[in-house]
Amino acid sequence: MENDFFIKPQPYIQNRTQWCWAVACRIVGEQYKKRHPKWKFSILKENESEDKVGEISSEEYEKGIFTKDEKGIRVEAVGKKEGYFTIDGWQRAIVANANTGVGIGYEGDIAGDDEAKERGIKYVITGDIFCKEIEIENLGYYQEEESIFHQYKEEIMKVLKRKEYILVNVVLEEKQIYHTMVLLEIKRKEAYLYDPWNGMIIEEKIEDIFEKGFYIELGKGIVKWIQFVEEKKYDFRESDIRKILKK
Repeated sequence: MENDFFIKPQPYIQNRTQWCWAVACRIVGEQYKKRHPKWKFSILKENESEDKVGEISSEEYEKGIFTKDEKGIRVEAVGKKEGYFTIDGWQRAIVANANTGVGIGYEGDIAGDDEAKERGIKYVITGDIFCKEIEIENLGYYQEEESIFHQYKEEIMKVLKRKEYILVNVVLEEKQIYHTMVLLEIKRKEAYLYDPWNGMIIEEKIEDIFEKGFYIELGKGIVKWIQFVEEKKYDFRESDIRKILKK
């Protein structure tokens, strides 16, 4: 009976110190799939004879995947089984497939640059980090002085009106490090952000988030650049238009 006991890893709280980007990619990608049901990619293993990076069994999906690499492990977020830490399957799969620092298959504590985040979002949606059907827009710059919301308000609001989420990159002032979060919604003068560090949804004034600075558990920061899935623009051929008109 003792061997049956397990603690499940937190799926939407970063299991390792630098995995904020993986959680953010997952949330952005999953929300996109909810809005676009044609994308049904899952990391659940379908064929036992194939061994694709990141694929896991249903039991591993439920209980987590064993890891002996304790670097960056956040004890409050990971699971435990049979005396070993377990990590969330989706976070692990995103890192192993999308990281640009080491390469495919690496599942340790590694930060994600902009390219890794692009790959991560594509992976969650399609299972293919190079998928050309999904395009990721990058707006802003980490040294940007002008508010990114002032510059790209129209683009930001268009994404949110589609009920899709935006990956936001926060520059933490005191530590001069970056933290990835998710912009969920903007209502009037308030913005709502999800923090992968602790799973909290933060409500702050728009000007604080994009200009003056706001406080999270890791410190004070400002959103400097963002990433999101571009709206699909269909280039209809004449034959496609005729088929539509016949309906």
